[in-house]
Amino acid sequence: MTDNYNQSELNEAWTDFLVKVERRKLHRRWSVAFASFVVIVTALVFFLPGLPLGNEKTETILASGTARNILLPDGTAVTLSPDSELFYPEAFNSEVREVRLKGEAYFDVKSSPEHPFIVLMDGATIRVTGTRFRAVAYPGSDNLQVSLDEGRVEFTPEGHPTVVMQPSQEISYNRISSKSQTQLVFKDCPLEQIMQSVSRIYGVSYRFSDPVLGSTRLSFKIPQYDDVSQLMSLIEIVCRVRVEFSADGTINIKQ
Repeated sequence: MTDNYNQSELNEAWTDFLVKVERRKLHRRWSVAFASFVVIVTALVFFLPGLPLGNEKTETILASGTARNILLPDGTAVTLSPDSELFYPEAFNSEVREVRLKGEAYFDVKSSPEHPFIVLMDGATIRVTGTRFRAVAYPGSDNLQVSLDEGRVEFTPEGHPTVVMQPSQEISYNRISSKSQTQLVFKDCPLEQIMQSVSRIYGVSYRFSDPVLGSTRLSFKIPQYDDVSQLMSLIEIVCRVRVEFSADGTINIKQ
């Protein structure tokens, strides 16, 4: 009888031991799984592009026909268009000023060469230090667009070389075909200002036979031809002037 009682206690103790072992194994598995989950979530938050961080603000405009003016922490002024979203932190870090855009916005970037201003879009990145430009990147659309009014913009489509833009240039980029088109856009600009842009873009010199000719105002949008003479032929017709090229390549604009 005593042996049976001892054997029963032994069996019960063994069973209790096995249960504790299984509980410890299960606890260890859950601990490893939870630690892996924390690592994955941390990686997603800090390394996936375009994912909003905890201190990131969001400005959203949904009402048709309205826009919102936003002043970012660094003093950059943004006009956010209808049906658009802008994600930005409460304070920029010490190296870069980074925001994320869904939709359309006009940026008047506070100059700070030591702290580049970066706009993340779905399919491309814009990098500047101080400038004025418009960016368009609506969700669901295959097309991105950047128009530069002043300064310098580095436009980098994903997987493609960076394009350095000059004032009056507008780039339209298709995310599906990876094709882009560059146009020249002038809105009620004096011919003098237009020729300044032409000089920067094409690397040519120009002169007016009469300074008064430079005050003629023009508005047009055309593809950026490889040959500057095609552009000057248009100006010649619209402004009713004569355009001649010197042997050194200087563009002479005459009455």
